[in-house]
Amino acid sequence: MNSEELKALKPGTHLRSRATGELYMVTGNYGERATAVATVDITQPVEWEIAAWTTQAMPGHAHLTANTPDEKLLLRLIKTQWSVYAQLLEDWDHLMESKAYAKAEEAAQ
Repeated sequence: MNSEELKALKPGTHLRSRATGELYMVTGNYGERATAVATVDITQPVEWEIAAWTTQAMPGHAHLTANTPDEKLLLRLIKTQWSVYAQLLEDWDHLMESKAYAKAEEAAQ
């Protein structure tokens, strides 16, 4: 792939790593970089269940909004990484507290 092909990737495009052979699906494209998730073959239906993510699954955090690129990335991770979302929520709260503290410090000067 070249840089023009990278810029042209669309969500849903499947990619294979030349280094590892692992499969990925593009979820976003930001021009100079794209985001993709790993895929797995689902062959044993009894081993799987449908998991519908909603903000109701995160009590007290349904209000989350993102404005800066860092906040948007962190919020995307919260919504997609089930196994680590609790730690990410703590990181989110810390980020918001840090921003509020910095704003208060700036106002005090």
